[in-house]
Amino acid sequence: MPYIVLPVGISFFTFQAMSYVIDIYTGKARVQKKFVPFALYVSLFPQLIAGTIVKYSDVNMQIRERQESAELFCSGVKRFCYGLGKKVLISNTFAEIADAVWGLETASIGTVLAWFGAIAYTLQIYYDFSGYSDMAIGLGRMFGFQFKEYVYIPLGGNRKGQPALI
Repeated sequence: MPYIVLPVGISFFTFQAMSYVIDIYTGKARVQKKFVPFALYVSLFPQLIAGTIVKYSDVNMQIRERQESAELFCSGVKRFCYGLGKKVLISNTFAEIADAVWGLETASIGTVLAWFGAIAYTLQIYYDFSGYSDMAIGLGRMFGFQFKEYVYIPLGGNRKGQPALI
C-alpha cells in the first residue's frame, strides 16, 4: 500500500472549496476569475478555524475591499487574548482535572468522581474550541476581516428559521 502524505487540515480546505462551489451553483456568488483571491478564500486560516464554515458569498466582498484600521486591529488583539486566556487558563486547567480522574484505576473511580471527570472533560473541550475560535476571529480582525458569528443549532436554526447572530 502506498504511503500518501496529506497536508494538515485537508478537511478544512475541502469544505472551503465546497462552500465556494455551492455558492456559485446556487447563484449566491459569481465565479472568481483571479486565482489569488480564490486561493486566499480557500486558505484563509483565521476563518478556517473560527468554527463554522464561512460562505464565500459572505467573504468575497471583504477579500476585495476590506479596510484595515487601528481600531479593528486592537479589537482583534483583544479577542485573540480572550481566546488565549480561555485556552491556557481555563481549558488546560480542566484538562489537568480530567486527566487526573481518568488516570486513576477504573476500580477506584466511583460515580461522583466519574461525573466530575466527565464534566471536567466536557468543559475542557468547550473552552478549548471556544478559545481557538476567539483566537481565529481575533486574527481575522487584525487582518481586516469581520466574520459573521453564528450560534450553531444542529437541528436547523432558531425558532424563527434564521441563524442567530451572537
